Amino acid sequence: MMAHCDDAARTTQAAKHGLSADPLGGGRIEAYLQQGVVSIYGYSGAFGPAPHEISAALVRRWRPWCEVSVSYDGY
Repeated sequence: MMAHCDDAARTTQAAKHGLSADPLGGGRIEAYLQQGVVSIYGYSGAFGPAPHEISAALVRRWRPWCEVSVSYDGY
């Protein structure tokens, strides 16, 4: 698994044409799609917590049959 810092560095290096990339935070996603369960939780030690509600909204849009939970607990 790649660390958030590595992801951010690669994204920033790949940004072109005046685009910029700033990490909003981090966390974890556990997806059990066969069971219809997705858990979004935790935070990044380097960037703090991401706005998990945004991730949850995207999952609900593209996987409307899934039960999505959000928590800021856990690492």
